[in-house]
Amino acid sequence: YAAPEQYIMSTQTPSAPSAPVATALSPVLWR
Repeated sequence: YAAPEQYIMSTQTPSAPSAPVATALSPVLWR
């Protein structure tokens, strides 16, 4: 099991701005 933000960050590694966005969206996705 991996944290959602880690999964999104590893999936979108080339996109640096996506990391904070994924961290912000992770509580919404896992509500």
